[in-house]
Amino acid sequence: MLNFLTFKGFLLVTLFLTFSPVYLKSESCYQTKTKSIISGRVTDAATGEPIVNVNLFLANTTFGSSTGKDGRYLIRNVPPGTYDLIVSHISYEFHTVRVKLLAPDSISFNFSLRQRALAGEKVSVTATVPKNWKKDLKKFIKLFIGKSVNSKNCKILNPEVINFKTTENRIFTAFTDSTILVENLSLGYMVSILLKSFEYSGKTKDLKFVIYPKFETIPAQSEIELDKWLKNRNDTYTGSLRHFIKSLAKNRVKEEGFSLSYASRPGKLGLIPIDLTTEKFLEPYDFGVNRFCFDEIINVYHKDKGNSWIKVENPSTLVDFSGNFIPNDGIKTWGAWAQDRIADLLPLDYQPESANPVSSVPFYAAGTPAVDSLEKAVRSKRYDVISGNLIVAALDELVFKNSGHGEVIKQLHKDILDIMNDADLQAWKSLQTNRSRAEFLRRFWLLRDLSFGTKKNERLEEHYKRLQYARTVYSALTPTGYDDRGRIYVKYGKPETKQTDVMPLYKSIDNQKAEIKMAPGKSLETWVYQISGKNIVFNFVDKGWGYSIVYTVDDIVPAIVKEGSEIILGEILRSRADLDVRFAAAYSKYLSGKLSETGGNEEIFRELRRELRGILREQIIEQKQIPIAIGRQFENISELNFAFKPALFEDSHNEPILETAYGFRENDIKFGKSVDGTEQAINIRTVARDRDLRDLSLTEHSVSVKPAGFDESGELISLKQIPIRTNYFYLIATVDNPAGKQKGFKDYTIKFPVYKESRLHLSSVIFAKDISPVEQQRKSSVVSPFVRHNLVIRMDPFTELRASQPVYLYFEIYDLQK
Repeated sequence: MLNFLTFKGFLLVTLFLTFSPVYLKSESCYQTKTKSIISGRVTDAATGEPIVNVNLFLANTTFGSSTGKDGRYLIRNVPPGTYDLIVSHISYEFHTVRVKLLAPDSISFNFSLRQRALAGEKVSVTATVPKNWKKDLKKFIKLFIGKSVNSKNCKILNPEVINFKTTENRIFTAFTDSTILVENLSLGYMVSILLKSFEYSGKTKDLKFVIYPKFETIPAQSEIELDKWLKNRNDTYTGSLRHFIKSLAKNRVKEEGFSLSYASRPGKLGLIPIDLTTEKFLEPYDFGVNRFCFDEIINVYHKDKGNSWIKVENPSTLVDFSGNFIPNDGIKTWGAWAQDRIADLLPLDYQPESANPVSSVPFYAAGTPAVDSLEKAVRSKRYDVISGNLIVAALDELVFKNSGHGEVIKQLHKDILDIMNDADLQAWKSLQTNRSRAEFLRRFWLLRDLSFGTKKNERLEEHYKRLQYARTVYSALTPTGYDDRGRIYVKYGKPETKQTDVMPLYKSIDNQKAEIKMAPGKSLETWVYQISGKNIVFNFVDKGWGYSIVYTVDDIVPAIVKEGSEIILGEILRSRADLDVRFAAAYSKYLSGKLSETGGNEEIFRELRRELRGILREQIIEQKQIPIAIGRQFENISELNFAFKPALFEDSHNEPILETAYGFRENDIKFGKSVDGTEQAINIRTVARDRDLRDLSLTEHSVSVKPAGFDESGELISLKQIPIRTNYFYLIATVDNPAGKQKGFKDYTIKFPVYKESRLHLSSVIFAKDISPVEQQRKSSVVSPFVRHNLVIRMDPFTELRASQPVYLYFEIYDLQK
């Protein structure tokens, strides 16, 4: 439930939902728990019969359901927390119950409702209306919807259900027996609101209303519209009261753009800045729950929201990591926060982009279960549950079904930044739409698939295992969540050899003060990879925030001679003598210098630094020469360019027939010996999938390739017929040249038009190399001909129309009326 209360024009917003002081150990704990199910049955209290179409939902969230003919309901995927479960039907008494989910569970609530008498007949705007009703409605909309930027595209769809009344002492009230439907086209939500009470005082300007809202995401009509909604949601959240409380609970007030100062009264700018590093506004109360511990009026400024003021009215007010607080009258606000109304409401299960790698806004459309699952896993940072199959399925959905999932696509791109080469990065920057970005990601992983043509992508699977390992073992305060060791591990995997040292303290002598101080040593790690028959060495040093690649000698030892430092440097070289011959050579020089005792410790130290500087310089050059896409180099897979052209026909029974042509150019093929010694062949796999991406048909065949098999143009064309029984489907073609270690893929969306009987329609048009009667067919060992209606058609998948270029066109006419 939301309780809005204003004092002399200042608004108090009270949220008392999704809060449980028991289970909230941390934000990540909240996000990664398994979801619960709420179910039950609703019956008539007098007759015991089931009630149909009862609306049940968790107030101020997107979770809800309605009863069927048997009176049963089911609400799925409810995260742990405390909720108000609302039970509403126009013919029955309103009912609400507090639901507390402390752990993953399946709970049941049965309700027995009593019928109620309606408060009055509905008011119709188009019929005779009470005097001043339209004027009252205009006043109500201004107070209820608000006057923010979002209000311009926010409207009440059924204002006729609302009644108004003004008393002699100028108390303006609104009431209704129905649900108020609010369409918010600024944020992309349809909000169904149960209005429990609404009261505005014309004398004191105080406004109080209590509502139970339910949110539903409006399907976006275009990618542009979806991007606008996502931006508006983030803009609305940024600088809001919930944003402030959440950043306060996470100790990120300054990082989130807020500045605080003490104010003498609401509306008065604060003059004394507040430093939260020395002053505490929250104190621990329970696991993951804090209590406000200040009673002054605080002026809160945010660059996007402006000035607001907040005061804790109840010293026992508690807050959690999600920005929720209890009790409902615990906080008063003034200023910018007091202007927020219905047009600025966001569901409590909304998570902003600034809080998570991927926004938890349910922007995924119905019918994209893989994207749904992936979005939830990434948002909760559960990389341990992300499988290669999930990524493959999600990319299929993003490419074929919905291209508006910008935040998911953005995160998938961030996950591969460490393994993208310069060409990949440039190609990514040139992409303009989410669909093209999803297609890029899909191609990126298909070309790195070790077993092309199967559902499992081993390289993709390995990559996300590496990401999970890097974030767990090499975690650091960086945008990626891991340090340089993690970055190298993600790129190249587990090193062949690893050396770790925790270097001892060494003495630092201050001759002027006659003091001996102990200077701390540094932790050092060395990793060795064998790449292309050569040892590639990476040195890492602990910088406090995490381990960083060593680029200079100063990262390891001091630049000037200090007592014992040459011994430490010698120990570094000794422990790594078995890893690289250069370390061994430098250590030999160290030993010879110590034994000869010529030049003293200072000269030995300087010589060792020169040796180590040269070793590091060579290592850095070798590191830069490693291809970024090292996995692809190891797998030695290159892209196979091929042409693919589908043609869709109808038979005499009006059933679709799909003919496909695959084309290969001799110059694009890498010839080699097949694994089993047989003649080299290219494996072709074609899948037709329905709108749910379920396989409708799968055909697999091979085409023999050898230089003598290509025609006079250096081309080889293979034809295949694929059974299909639907008028809208996706076609995915993959090719694999095992001997040449080449792969490629194409995909199409095909919609077979449905025409009325009174209209004629054509088959798909084919660009053909040649069309001739069957009796004139010339024997060819290159390709089996495509025969249609006693005609031999040699399809040309390579055709690109150019000015004045002659082409053969083939099509068929159906349903030609007499």
